[in-house]
Amino acid sequence: MSRAARRPPAERRAELASAARALALDEGLAAVTLRAVAARAAVTPALVAHYHESMEALVAETFTSIVAAEIAELRGLLAAAPSPAAGLATLLRTLLDGSRDDVTVVWVEAWALGRRNPVLGAAVRDQMDAWIARRTASCSREAPRPTPACRRSTARRPRSATGIGSGMLRARAPGASARAIELADRQ
Repeated sequence: MSRAARRPPAERRAELASAARALALDEGLAAVTLRAVAARAAVTPALVAHYHESMEALVAETFTSIVAAEIAELRGLLAAAPSPAAGLATLLRTLLDGSRDDVTVVWVEAWALGRRNPVLGAAVRDQMDAWIARRTASCSREAPRPTPACRRSTARRPRSATGIGSGMLRARAPGASARAIELADRQ
């Protein structure tokens, strides 16, 4: 491999982060290795190691970059929703439309890999907290009388300390939930 052109450290670091992010979205978080990032950025593995002394930290930074961008985008979509029900409809439609499958794979892999990578495990917990904060914020729009569902959903924190999130959506009356989402779509 020929020698990479000299670049300012901040520019080189951003280039390597971009390569790791693209690699994770294309092939999964487990594919973010020293050699794979170097090949994607067209640099030597030694250069990647120079800027990232720990691959655990690079994997965690890559996960955080991908997921924080998703959360920021969803935060904007939810802020524009006229009601919590419309926000839930927007959230479900957006997350289930198939366009975010690459990000979903990154989330799932991060939960699994976080069991053996403590830096990644901490990043997963931080991003789960950001999701919970988003849910709390959308429920707080119902104040001063939040619904029982909002109170229950914001009172629980998924157990992600082991790398596996245990949060789930349940509906006692799925048909009623589907009708609520349809009504929110019409608004």
